[in-house]
Amino acid sequence: MVDTKSSNQIVLLKAKNSDCLIENAMRLHYNFDDKMLFFSHKDSSFIKDSFEMLKQNMNGFDEIYKTIRFMFLKASWSVLDKEYGKTFFINEVQKLMKNEEIETFYFHRVDTYFEGSSVRDIERIALDIIELAGYYHKKIYFSLSEDTRLGKLIQESLYSKVDLELLIVKDSDGNCYRKVERNKKENIDFVLFSDKFELIDFHKYIFGEKTFINFQHLKKLDKNSQEIVKKADIIVYNLQDNSIKNRLLETIKEYRLSTKLLLLSDDEIIRKRDKIDKIKKGISHVYEKHYNLLLYIY
Repeated sequence: MVDTKSSNQIVLLKAKNSDCLIENAMRLHYNFDDKMLFFSHKDSSFIKDSFEMLKQNMNGFDEIYKTIRFMFLKASWSVLDKEYGKTFFINEVQKLMKNEEIETFYFHRVDTYFEGSSVRDIERIALDIIELAGYYHKKIYFSLSEDTRLGKLIQESLYSKVDLELLIVKDSDGNCYRKVERNKKENIDFVLFSDKFELIDFHKYIFGEKTFINFQHLKKLDKNSQEIVKKADIIVYNLQDNSIKNRLLETIKEYRLSTKLLLLSDDEIIRKRDKIDKIKKGISHVYEKHYNLLLYIY
C-alpha cells in the first residue's frame, strides 16, 4: 500500500515550447542537495542543444545542471513497447525509483512516449508512476505539449492527481514564465443531494464536524447550487429525480471538473451491467441500498 503521509509532490507543466518546459523544470528543482532524473523520449543530441541554449541565458544554470542525471528511451522503444507492453516501462521506472539519491523524476514531454496507446493504458501508466512516487517518497514532474492529441489525453487523465498545474509561456522577448492554473486544495468540498432525513443526519454526523471537509446539503440544482457544484470534490447523490443527476454529469463534463459523483441507490440489488452502464456515463461509484459502511466512509 502507498504511504499516504508521503511528502511527494506531483507537478504538471504544460507549454508549446520545449525549451520553456525544460527551463521551468530546472527552476522548480531549486534544492541543490537533491538529484533529479531527467527522463526523455527525445534523443540526447536534441536535449543537449536545448541545454546549450539555456546555459547562455539562465542564471544559476551550472549549479542546477550538476544535480541532473539523464536517461533516454532507446531508439527501439516503440518495438519494445509493442512486444512487452506497459508493464515493462513501469518496472524500469520502479527500478530507478529505488535509487535513494534521486529525489525528483522529470518526465519530459511525456506525450511523446506512448503514441498509439489507448486512453486506458495512458491512465494506468500515470497512476502507476504516481503510486510508485508515493511509495518511494519522490517528487514527479510531468511535462507535455497541450497541442498534441496525447498531450490532451494525458492532461485529462492527470487532472485530479496533480498537486500543481503550471502553464508555461514565452513572451515576445523570448523569456519563459509560468502561470499557476490549478493548485490542489487542502480542504475537501463535499456535497450531498438527498431528501431523506436519516441520510442527511448521518452525513452531517460523520462529515459535518471534520475540519478539512466543507460539507453542504442540497435538494435541488439552481443557480446558487450550480456554483457550489463547480467547486465540489465529492458529490453523493440520493434523489429519485434523475434529471438533476444528468445535469450534474453534464456540468462535470462541460467544465472538465475532477469531481467524483457517487450514487447511493435505494435498490436492494443492482445488476453488474447496469452499474457498468452508469459508470460509463460518468458515475464514479454505485452503491446498493445495503453497502459496506466502513468502505464508504474511508
